[in-house]
Amino acid sequence: MDGGGLGMTNLITPYEAEHKIEGLCNLGIELVGSTKYMQQVRTVEELNLQAHHNALNHSDEFVSDLLVTLDKIPTLIHELLVIEVWKMKVLPHLEETLTSSSMSVPVYLILQHELQVINLLECTLYHKQAVESTGGDAIVELVDYCYRKLVYLNTEAREYAESTNLDKDLSVKDVMNTTSEQELKKKMDETKFACSMCSLAVLRYLTDHLGGLDPGVMARLLDTHDVCMSLIPLLEDPPWWRVSNRTRQIESYEDNAWKALKGDERLRVNKHAAQIWLALNNLVVDPECRKKYTWTNYSIEQASHLKKYFNELLFDQLPVLKDLARVVDEIILGASYRTEEVMKSSLILEQIPEIFDSLVSRTRENFVSIAQRQAKDYFDPEDGEAIKSTKSQLESMLKSFEFLANLEDETKKQGKVGNDKDNAAGESDHVNVQIYKNLKEKGEEWEQVIDLSLKRNAKKDPEEVEQPAKELGITIKGLRCRLKVSKKSKTGTNLPLPSKGKITVSHKSNTATSTYEIPESGASKVFWISVGNLGVNQFALQLKSKLTESINDDGGVPTYVPEGGALTVRMEGQTNFVVPAGGQ
Repeated sequence: MDGGGLGMTNLITPYEAEHKIEGLCNLGIELVGSTKYMQQVRTVEELNLQAHHNALNHSDEFVSDLLVTLDKIPTLIHELLVIEVWKMKVLPHLEETLTSSSMSVPVYLILQHELQVINLLECTLYHKQAVESTGGDAIVELVDYCYRKLVYLNTEAREYAESTNLDKDLSVKDVMNTTSEQELKKKMDETKFACSMCSLAVLRYLTDHLGGLDPGVMARLLDTHDVCMSLIPLLEDPPWWRVSNRTRQIESYEDNAWKALKGDERLRVNKHAAQIWLALNNLVVDPECRKKYTWTNYSIEQASHLKKYFNELLFDQLPVLKDLARVVDEIILGASYRTEEVMKSSLILEQIPEIFDSLVSRTRENFVSIAQRQAKDYFDPEDGEAIKSTKSQLESMLKSFEFLANLEDETKKQGKVGNDKDNAAGESDHVNVQIYKNLKEKGEEWEQVIDLSLKRNAKKDPEEVEQPAKELGITIKGLRCRLKVSKKSKTGTNLPLPSKGKITVSHKSNTATSTYEIPESGASKVFWISVGNLGVNQFALQLKSKLTESINDDGGVPTYVPEGGALTVRMEGQTNFVVPAGGQ
């Protein structure tokens, strides 16, 4: 297989990519969660990872080329609209089913699918050929999708950004009180925000290549949606900037995470802001756009707000904006570039987004019916197709995890291994584990039954490992330490695990929680519970429990008693690679 710029192999070969891309097809909203749909979800994820690997390493971009050659970009756009409408119209009727603990991974994959698709489009539509080869109808659908995301960014996005701006770390009690419904909503909100940010780049690429598109696309942007008036407010009150309630530092949303800005970083143009500036430059400066856009008193007043941002610091980073500054001055001085004749000629150019309209025009009863069938056939927590499909693809997922791990700069981290091992040995001395039992057969009412302290087993040295995050978000390197139960535990060290329980783990200032269920048959000598995510929680714990001969309070369920395990601590000084990777 081909190597990239980092000397690493590809996740998929060009031949495999061609086979996978040929298999992409338009799947209806009724099939979300089916085996065929989950296979396509997996395919898109692999294509997205490979496409970004190729772009980042300036190697042969065979994924993007094949999507163009095989005319599959319209298929991706169709896929984008289907999952968008499914979230809007069907998912609300499935919440009770999807909040089952066994559905967490399939639900995560489906919610992330929209982000995977728009991110793959972002990587592909960077190229002029990809934009111009896509049919006008599909591009209009994509323009409308991006506009819907602009509306969200101008309304709900700022509220979401502040809702996640916590003034302190969540306590164990707060984490325990988080319901499954709240966790599902959190994942939905995270994905919606990330998709909206990604759509800014896609919109900018469309404006880059307007000259090669149907005139109706320009009319859709300038007349139907007047996107300029949706872009300017985002520069004045950006939803990707906030002041941390915890540290009072300015934070910027980059690579799907909030990061504190230090020193000169505050003067750098955020990549989301850069996409907006470049899109505005295309729509305002381009001669054809200037002919077709009518500047009203309101739009002129909005454009005048841009003047306060024009300075040498901005021009040094985006020199092309000098033209935008000149044109804005002309507009303010009263120049108008749209005549009545041009206005009349443009009225016949509007195109209608037939795919989205056909998807959302169904009755509420129809969406309820779809949800009921999917709950029965695809999202059954025991043997639904979504569950089965996810289990069958575990090996392929692990391959993707390893691929992401290899994207890291090995040279940068070699010098830190020795120090990190010493740090991990000291930082992993104590881990607090609390285990809860659900008092209700239906619903949730948790009672703490076990409170353990685990300490590092000094007889075994920490070891460097490559471990994927549990929810397909981040893959990084960590250091694993063996643990044993400490005599300082607040409860007895021989108490059995509840057959169905919730576990909360605290390490340093970080906390993670998870649910588990002990199988009633086929008992093994050891039962493992995994908690935490290296990317989110900075650690991952594997709690090891041994089989005993005592009788569990829950009847015939095997009885296990915790005896130790392993803690993997994230290594410092390395780059996070988030699925999907950032764009160009």
